[in-house]
Amino acid sequence: MSVRAITINALSASLRLLFLLVLSGFLFFSEANAVFAGATEDFQAAKGAFNAGDYGRAISLLEANLKGPDQVYPSDSLYYLALSFYKIGDLDRAQKVFLVLQDKCKGTAASGYAAQYLAIIAGDRQRERASDVVPRETWVSFRKVGRHAVVDGELAGKSARMIFDTGAELCYISTGELARLGLPAPTGAPNTQGGGVGQGGLIPMWFVKYPVTVGRIVKQRVPLIVGPGPASPMLLGQSFFNDLKYSIESAGQTIVFSRKENVAKGAAPAVAGNQTASAAPVKAALSVDATGRYVYTVPFKRVGNALVVTVALNGKDCEMILDTGAELTCMTPQIASKYNIALDPRRRLRVGGVSGVSMASMGVISKAKLGPIERSDLLTAVTPDVACPYPLLGHDFFNRWQYTVDNEKGVISFARGSLSD
Repeated sequence: MSVRAITINALSASLRLLFLLVLSGFLFFSEANAVFAGATEDFQAAKGAFNAGDYGRAISLLEANLKGPDQVYPSDSLYYLALSFYKIGDLDRAQKVFLVLQDKCKGTAASGYAAQYLAIIAGDRQRERASDVVPRETWVSFRKVGRHAVVDGELAGKSARMIFDTGAELCYISTGELARLGLPAPTGAPNTQGGGVGQGGLIPMWFVKYPVTVGRIVKQRVPLIVGPGPASPMLLGQSFFNDLKYSIESAGQTIVFSRKENVAKGAAPAVAGNQTASAAPVKAALSVDATGRYVYTVPFKRVGNALVVTVALNGKDCEMILDTGAELTCMTPQIASKYNIALDPRRRLRVGGVSGVSMASMGVISKAKLGPIERSDLLTAVTPDVACPYPLLGHDFFNRWQYTVDNEKGVISFARGSLSD
């Protein structure tokens, strides 16, 4: 199953940031302290963790501080959350939080600092990706292991098995698999938490960056989560391919990756909050391609790095994560009840992921529909041990279709030989 990185810690801040803080630290932090006067006790604990260099704890405390029904955006918490992500090298999440800070806290000193850091992040990202190799197009074959698509690639120069997983926001590897590859495990205390499906809940993990090669694509600093566990194939998640267009051809067992021609090297997609911005909403559409195949286009949105699509479950719309790494569709009991999904108490199954293994009930979705794909009596695992905010639309739903994910246009195109296939 897919990894869900809930709070993320990276390795180190850029030397440029450290240099800037050495030169202007007194002014920077004295102004910041004025902005953040009167903060809550929880915030003070988070700030203490930040000042002590414990960025993982700071992120955890600040994220908890920002949760709640009021949807309040305190500039102090947002600022230190973004800065904590930046300090540990998580440029994507730092950028997203700084953008929220700019949008929700206009006129504050913290918003002004956010503008400065966004410019720094743009430069850091360009330098970080300067040596990446991303060809116009590359074809990668995969083999089926169960219902998973497994590709061969390299991690830090070592040949590695990788499960292609659209539901994993970040790439993931176990400490056992690192040992099998002859690569050292991260040192020091875990600096993040993560979870997926399993009764372990959120468990301590490490955020690192490794060089990853798949086909002719070479990326030097790919965000990756390391968790405890035995040797098993690495998850090739969205942190490797979310800036690419990709097509999965089930019949030929091939993944085609192609470069976005209008995105400059080192640039990142425009984001607004947690969702990738698009020029205009895209509606579902039916067309015929050059080979005579029917192609049905379905819009998606990004929440973090996850692809979220709207599926009709028993006639009611439900937002779900498109997850090629999940063998079965999976959801919580609350979701099953909301969409009138019948449970069979006599049928139980074991489901597992990076959080461990748990027992799940078997549910039956009378009718599920996404674009041209319709399934009757679709089986789903139902368990409370799902550490993600949306149900997972598993490989069992769309495995007979070829599909292309166009991140630039925000659409997934599904193709079959004819409408009757």
